[in-house]
Amino acid sequence: MQTLASMLDHREGAEGNRQTPFLRHDSGVLLLAFGVCLGAAIYLTLHFEPGLLVLSGLFGCSVLTCLLGRQFGWPHWSALVLLAVSGGTLGALAGKTHSLLRPPPFLMEETEPVILEGWLMAVEPGRNGARLRIMPHAISGIDPERMPPRIRVTHRLSLTMEPGRFVRCFVVLRPPPGPSLPGDPDFRRRAWFEGLGAVGYVQGRCRGGALGRPKRLADQFQLAVGQWRRQLGLFVKDAAGEQAGGFAAALVSGDRSHMAIEDQEALRASGLAHLLAISGLHMGIVSGLIYLMVFRGLALIEPLALRFPVQKLAAGGAIAASSIYLILSGASVSTQRAFIMAVIIFMGIIVDRNAISFRGYAIALLLVALTAPHSVVSPGFQMSFAATGVLIAIYEGWHIRRYQNPVGPSRTPIGRATFSLQSLVVTSVAASLATLPFALFHFGRIAPFGILTNLVAMPIVTFVTAPIAGFCLLLAPFGLAEFGLAAFGWSLEWILAIASYSANAADSGAPTYLSMPGIVFSLCIGALALFVAFRGRQSIISGAVLASAAVVFWMITPRADLHWEPSGDIVLVASQQAGPERIETISGAGLGSLRFSELEVSQTCPEGCSFISGGTRTEIVRGASPQCLSPKATDLVLWYPDGSSAGVTSGDDCAPVFSWRSVLDEGGYSFYRKRNGIRAQQAVLCTHRPWQSCYAITRP
Repeated sequence: MQTLASMLDHREGAEGNRQTPFLRHDSGVLLLAFGVCLGAAIYLTLHFEPGLLVLSGLFGCSVLTCLLGRQFGWPHWSALVLLAVSGGTLGALAGKTHSLLRPPPFLMEETEPVILEGWLMAVEPGRNGARLRIMPHAISGIDPERMPPRIRVTHRLSLTMEPGRFVRCFVVLRPPPGPSLPGDPDFRRRAWFEGLGAVGYVQGRCRGGALGRPKRLADQFQLAVGQWRRQLGLFVKDAAGEQAGGFAAALVSGDRSHMAIEDQEALRASGLAHLLAISGLHMGIVSGLIYLMVFRGLALIEPLALRFPVQKLAAGGAIAASSIYLILSGASVSTQRAFIMAVIIFMGIIVDRNAISFRGYAIALLLVALTAPHSVVSPGFQMSFAATGVLIAIYEGWHIRRYQNPVGPSRTPIGRATFSLQSLVVTSVAASLATLPFALFHFGRIAPFGILTNLVAMPIVTFVTAPIAGFCLLLAPFGLAEFGLAAFGWSLEWILAIASYSANAADSGAPTYLSMPGIVFSLCIGALALFVAFRGRQSIISGAVLASAAVVFWMITPRADLHWEPSGDIVLVASQQAGPERIETISGAGLGSLRFSELEVSQTCPEGCSFISGGTRTEIVRGASPQCLSPKATDLVLWYPDGSSAGVTSGDDCAPVFSWRSVLDEGGYSFYRKRNGIRAQQAVLCTHRPWQSCYAITRP
């Protein structure tokens, strides 16, 4: 498939500019990559499970059609369309293959307290305590053949053990929960592909055990990596200072467990959360400095420099250093993307070829999508690649215009300084706008001062924090990194102060939650894809057309008035208050929505109450079956039955009644007001997908 894309790109270079002048030179491999991502996303969001033979047949037919089109000289634009279709079938086939390789779930309902023994792999931060990822060795009452590869439990008390230890915990386990709102990230699907078979919480405190290392070498290596990351994070945290030590540890090792939840929320609310993702900035510092050090060091050895291309040796050293940093940092999606693009650049140095930015971007997109198809629908994947693609497209055109005049003002010192400042402004604005649709769709919130905060903070990161980080890397081989890390933490204190100020300013007003419909989100993705794939005015025009269509669809799409969550809370999205309102009604066994997770409880409803959200008048009834309520007085009835309740009064003039038991069984409801009444939508339907099988929730 990659060879076919290369042939199409070559053909485009020879004659495609005359036929499709609005497409980029790398349009073939770009469309292939976009097709793979689209196909994987379609497979993951279907409500039925397609067969492996069907997907294999579609992929084979699409590839055969591409080859026939090339053989018979079909128009170039039709060959590109066929290439994108082939990529779509390949992405769906990759998703199906990865799904078949995962073990089936071993839990279908919440368990009684059980004893869990295993190796502590990693420690993650959480609102209610540290989240422990454990590789299980034994679970009381569970056969060894049915144990999942990983289990995650919340440890509410203080933790005194580090990754790599064998632990023994008294836990309550349950299947990974699904989303409670339409559009929320599906944790069940993510857990399925990550091998996370159960979640839960620890009763008391985990204790250490005496069992040694696991038998498999791969498991031993993962344990060792977890220990190295933890030790690196602790070292950086202690050296960088108490105030910003956790932030520094997260930037260097990717371990956020040392970082205060308040600092993470401030970065997220201010629009600076992208700094926590190990991405191009961090990978560039590591690989670039290693390359420079090796290159300049070998160049000083005259016999070696005269006989060997030292720049190629330096590029090999940079690739090795990048590989080590990829493993130590946790290999997130953004890190994988930065690593692949860095490897392509250094491989270009080794083979004496210029690295093409969009080609490297497309190859990174392909490799990540094929090796981890489930990440295609994750916010991290989408925001990382969207921002990178838009920035490459902007800077490619800017670079061409700037260097067309080799003696212009951009060549003077003042011109170069002006260009650097312009670059910071363009980067902040473009990256913020590119990631805006994903923030709205997945989280329902945006940072109101995000662009301004990035304009203030990014110069500090670029001109202060990044050089100090490089200086620390230079000092590390001599055991003097502590001196540089102190200054590193000092610069990060500035960033945290800016984030805190911006977050407080954003919280001073009413919180704004925006629900982006799926059709609007799809149009926004299409606009970004066209902006990246096209060039010149066509990229701007095509992107603007789809973005305008997205705005129109958003305006005409109905919005939910309220949500009923399995946690027992009711969220009034269109309340009569300044913003959304959370009402606590009962302590449910399920989880609340991710989108409204930061919304505090404004009132409680212990018995019965009524409220208005948007145009929907709702009444909560407890105990006996509710009487018939006329829609003129009430539009919707939410019923909490007792043990003896049975049956619901109904009639043509009665308001619709929804029971708490149905919320527990079906994962939550969203209610929309229409002309002919109230429409209820389930969060996620129980389907035949492997990760969406229905399971029983213990009722309170």
